[in-house]
Amino acid sequence: APNAYHLAILGTSSDFQGRGAGSKALAPMLNRADAEKIPCYLESSNPKNVPFYERHGFKIICQLYPLQQWPEYEKNNEKGPVVTL
Repeated sequence: APNAYHLAILGTSSDFQGRGAGSKALAPMLNRADAEKIPCYLESSNPKNVPFYERHGFKIICQLYPLQQWPEYEKNNEKGPVVTL
C-alpha cells in the first residue's frame, strides 16, 4: 500500500518469545505510524502469531489459503497454510 507502513519481517529467538522482545521491537514503528496517522499492515503465515498482532492493534481483514486446491490438502479435506492479512 503506497500510504501505509508494511511490517515485512518480525521474529524473535525462541529464548525471548513471551518476554516482550517482539513488542519492544515493534513499538517504535507503531508509535511513529500513530504520530504520522499512517496505517500499518502485515501478512502472517502462522495463525499462532495472530493474537500477538491483535494485541498491538492489528485486525484480520482477509485470510487466504493459496494451497487449498493442492491434492495433499484436498484429499484430507484441509485448507493448508493460511496467509492472514
